[in-house]
Amino acid sequence: QAGTTAPPGPSAVLPEMAGGVGDVPCCCLVPADVVGLVVGRGGSVVQQICQDTGAEINISGEDDTPPSLSDRIVTIWGDAPQKESACREVIRITHRAQDVPESEDGIFVLVVP
Repeated sequence: QAGTTAPPGPSAVLPEMAGGVGDVPCCCLVPADVVGLVVGRGGSVVQQICQDTGAEINISGEDDTPPSLSDRIVTIWGDAPQKESACREVIRITHRAQDVPESEDGIFVLVVP
């Protein structure tokens, strides 16, 4: 069909997996009761994270989150340092909301391709 493009093949994924720039996002799960703190009023917090890190972030809504999943899916795009910085900030906000002291390791689900 004219105007459509095929999804990237396996070779398009390999550079990202080797630490290069690519189209493979970083995905993590944030509890639904905490996701509002990551988003912020009117999206202010997530916009600030994007501005500070250079990453692009998408947070799943109720309609695009699988019914069996109680958490929200946070997808982060960018180069490796951008994704790492943005993910660290999402983790920091999540742990603070769950009263995890900064000196302790908390539990955080990160989906790695």
